Amino acid sequence: MDIASFCKMLPDKVDEKFDRKCSEIAQEIFKGNATIVDLIEQLRPYLTNIDPTQRELGVLALTIVLESLPIDFLNAQQIKVLATFYADILKGHHVILPTVFKGILRIIQFKHFPEEVIPTLLNTFLQNVACQQQQQADRYSIYCIFQNMFDLYRTALLSMGMDFVYVVITSIDGERDPRNLVFLFKWLQRFLQHVSLGHLSEEMFEVLACYFPVDFKAPPSESAITRDMLSEALSPCLCSRSEFGEFAIPLALEKLDSSLNIAKLDSLKLLKDGCDHFPAPVYIENFQKIWNQLHKELFTTSSNEIRSLCLETLTAVVKRTSTDPVHYVKVKPMLQDICDTVKGNLLPDSKLFEPSADILLHIARGSQHSSALVIKEIVPFLTNTINITSTSPHKEKLMKYLLEFTIAYLTFHDRLSDELNDVPMIFLKAAVEGDRMLQERGYDYLGQIARHLPTEVRAVVYNNIHTLIINNDVVMLDCLKGLAEAYPDEVNASIFHKTELNSVPAVTTYLNSLSYLINLPRFTEMVVANLLGYFQKPEYTTIAVDCMRSLLVTKQMNNNVLAEFISNDAVDKLVRFSLEQTADEGMLLKISEIMKILIGLQDSDVQENILQMHLERIQSQLKQRELTVILLDGLLLRLNRDVRISYDVLDVLLNMAMESRSETVIDTCVKLLANLLNKKDNDENFHSYVEQAKEKCLEAISTRKDTALSLLVWFTKALLMKNYPDCFICADLLLMLLDQYPELGSYLKIIMNSSYECLSDTSHCNCMPLYRQKFFVYVTNKIADRLDNVVYLKVVGHLIEYAPEQAVQFQFKKIRKMILMCLEKCNEPPVLCVLLRCIKRIVKDDSEAVESSLDDFLLRVLKLTTFKDSLDVRVEALQCLSVMTVAFPVYKLLPHKNTVIHHLAACTDDRKRLVRKEAMDARSLWFLLDAPV
Repeated sequence: MDIASFCKMLPDKVDEKFDRKCSEIAQEIFKGNATIVDLIEQLRPYLTNIDPTQRELGVLALTIVLESLPIDFLNAQQIKVLATFYADILKGHHVILPTVFKGILRIIQFKHFPEEVIPTLLNTFLQNVACQQQQQADRYSIYCIFQNMFDLYRTALLSMGMDFVYVVITSIDGERDPRNLVFLFKWLQRFLQHVSLGHLSEEMFEVLACYFPVDFKAPPSESAITRDMLSEALSPCLCSRSEFGEFAIPLALEKLDSSLNIAKLDSLKLLKDGCDHFPAPVYIENFQKIWNQLHKELFTTSSNEIRSLCLETLTAVVKRTSTDPVHYVKVKPMLQDICDTVKGNLLPDSKLFEPSADILLHIARGSQHSSALVIKEIVPFLTNTINITSTSPHKEKLMKYLLEFTIAYLTFHDRLSDELNDVPMIFLKAAVEGDRMLQERGYDYLGQIARHLPTEVRAVVYNNIHTLIINNDVVMLDCLKGLAEAYPDEVNASIFHKTELNSVPAVTTYLNSLSYLINLPRFTEMVVANLLGYFQKPEYTTIAVDCMRSLLVTKQMNNNVLAEFISNDAVDKLVRFSLEQTADEGMLLKISEIMKILIGLQDSDVQENILQMHLERIQSQLKQRELTVILLDGLLLRLNRDVRISYDVLDVLLNMAMESRSETVIDTCVKLLANLLNKKDNDENFHSYVEQAKEKCLEAISTRKDTALSLLVWFTKALLMKNYPDCFICADLLLMLLDQYPELGSYLKIIMNSSYECLSDTSHCNCMPLYRQKFFVYVTNKIADRLDNVVYLKVVGHLIEYAPEQAVQFQFKKIRKMILMCLEKCNEPPVLCVLLRCIKRIVKDDSEAVESSLDDFLLRVLKLTTFKDSLDVRVEALQCLSVMTVAFPVYKLLPHKNTVIHHLAACTDDRKRLVRKEAMDARSLWFLLDAPV
């Protein structure tokens, strides 16, 4: 490209040719066909033109070319010349400045930018650019220049000393645009951590403090920026320097006295966050003022947020001022005064009890010294009050705070203080002698401080827990766990090895208590051994199975627990019992669930070993007792996909499903068969088996219709989920059978329902993404024109019930007529409810899809408001009418207003109260459609 011809007559800067031509020039320079000097020479008539708009055009062309060049293209000398050029034209007309800012921002990003140029460039900025007189976008460019300089050339900037700080202060002072402020606050957090402010500390703080507290409501055009966003960015700036403390704390105290909640919250946050940055002497100096303000807020505010932040701030300030022993000496008299002031409120019937107790508790949480002071002053008072209090709620309230004070103290100390020695006995007395509520609290609190209970207290607790187990009472479980963590050997010797069990309730409590400890490493082995031991005792088998099932359902992801069960041959014991003791159906279902959990999370080699041990044994029992298939389900359902199962097993399941009269057996066989088919490889053998299985099902329809149809549906679901190549042939077969067997329509919802365990990730099944969407679209496309057949109309309702909302919305226009006809012809309440709920969703999310047929939908929905056979249908129809008043333009609804209101008048006399309520709501909304706002 000829640079001269382009530069001779530059296009207008808003012309799209301008940017394109500049980019082409950059490519020519990059290729070596021209130099940057050539470009500047050709642009000279523009760069030296007395008309500022022409000069701007020349600078813009140069800047765009520079932006298009790689960052390592220019050498230091070239960049230095360009920097001098841009610095010189900073002194020119204000029209040129926005383009100059962009040019400077670009050249400082070049890899070989000479760092020594930075001071000159910044000084020129200071002398010639009034930042706050520029437009918002141009101010943003200036701030970006500062940020890039600071990130790339920090050494050069820091060598300027106060000059750079002064440039920044003068540039940002007075900024009001929220977009720029968010950028500045985030950058200044880093900037202030690396520069020395010297005598400009107070000036820098004042520039920032003018925004505190942030009182900002974003206009609609800037809704992405919120008050909280600005506040959260400003606070770290105000806390970023230790020397800011002497200015920040008085500012926070002044604003805390405001009547605005946002001012209070920002002030409290500044006081709290400052504790991590400001020196302790500043807080000590202002401690009394801070306490006075916090005290006032805590006893007067109705805001839980302010109260909570006040308490957190109090803890932070006490921690900052009392952790160091030297500092603590100075604040101790003030802390003592606080204790003396609020201690008198610690009577449980006092309205000021809780705020006063919270104040003392949060002081105790501050430091080692403050906790010792509070405990010494307060705990004797609380213990004495508990001893003379007779009402349980008051005792409970006092005990709760006594526990909190104890925990606060133990955070900083290894043992209970003298003042706290009576606390365990207080809790023990409540656990032993109190009513049920106090018993629960007593044992719970003993468990929370279990590690610090004296020997004599522990002995009594062990004895009581032992008695409770015998008496079938689990009030002590949390206490037991706390003691077991702290003293495992004592708990074993004093409770579990000592307990004599001679009744079903006692064994139940014993096993439940043990199970509560299974995640404690010292108890896992013992718990599993006991559960399996009692399982093998006929009189306690049911209890042990229930306990194992409950435990594994909640702890199944704990690999240590599962490994312990496997290493103790739990599966073998469960299988042997089930086969030898002829367990009933309920027991088999529980054992099957336990086996699924134990087997499902094992590696494939472990699963293979389990199969080798038990598969043949279980299969051999199926002919004698078909309920054994439940056990087979537990063994096979959650196998990994790479564990091979022979087709003989699938044949057995298929034949059992066809021959059995037990609903449980049929359901188990069908679902397990679907699971195994889904996990099989798609080879030639699999294809042959699928075809044979389909043929068997079709042959059996005449004799075992329900089972055969169910099998075909589950086969289709299993194949769809694994994306089997011929899966939609099965779907076509189902649609073909619909005419002859209308009940098949309701079976199709099985394919759309993704909640079945047998075909889930938990069972390690193949699950192709969007398989439900694909099936829904495929079937609805096939039947969309069958408007004369009510069977097909109902199918749409059955499919929609579990179809993903996006799929229904995508296909709605295709099935709209079917839905309308189904609303008119179908009389099955479940189907009608599904369709009405679907219409409500569509009206809310995509009203345009319904709008073109609004008259038709309105007519049919209105008719269903008096559907006699179902309250649910009437309610759904009325709610649908209510949603329409919000979703559609008023002018679309007005032609129907009188008809709807007249019809709904009859609904308000419905015999069901819920229908009458919905009718009144809907009628009111329609009545007010064109009412003046």
